[in-house]
Amino acid sequence: MTFGKWFAIAAIVALIAFLWNLANEQDRRWQEFAQAHNCKRVESQPGIYTPRLVGWSCNNGMTYWR
Repeated sequence: MTFGKWFAIAAIVALIAFLWNLANEQDRRWQEFAQAHNCKRVESQPGIYTPRLVGWSCNNGMTYWR
């Protein structure tokens, strides 16, 4: 295998690891926010072409969709 192929594989693996970490960080931040603002699940909308959305009502008067 050439250096270019090894580099491409390493870059793809690094990108996947970065994106995985980013998704976990965003989930952790939401969990902290939801706990701090006493958010409760209020509604769920199934998605046909998109992921299912869940509505969260928080004590700051806002409803968040995730």
